[in-house]
Amino acid sequence: MPTLLGVLALLTVLMVAMDLAVDSLPLMVALIVMGGLLLGIMNTALTETVMEATDLPRGVASSAYSGVRFLGGAIAPAVAGPLAAATTAGAPYLLAAAALVAAIGMLLLGRRHLAQVGTAEDLDEAAEAEALTAADAG
Repeated sequence: MPTLLGVLALLTVLMVAMDLAVDSLPLMVALIVMGGLLLGIMNTALTETVMEATDLPRGVASSAYSGVRFLGGAIAPAVAGPLAAATTAGAPYLLAAAALVAAIGMLLLGRRHLAQVGTAEDLDEAAEAEALTAADAG
């Protein structure tokens, strides 16, 4: 949870910075690279959270998560272009920042539902270590 909230907060700041830097190509390139690094961290943390937060089989949870990601990826350009054309070039970044703030709020409101995330892994590692020790002894 701290990783998810921290990266979402950093991405929010990054989106605001991109709105302010929209007229500077070198700065935008640097911010995009930083965004890629943050998104790499976010993808890993979010994937693990999604996989652990449900009782569904791993394949079902993974495909549902991928579907949501791909839908978001498909919708974003269709919204960003017309929004920028109708307002300012930086408006899509501000919309993204607002969406990130909403995501932080939803995570905070639903954190009790994610309380078990991370604890099952510790138990699985202990059980695996026990099994390996038993196999070595046998």
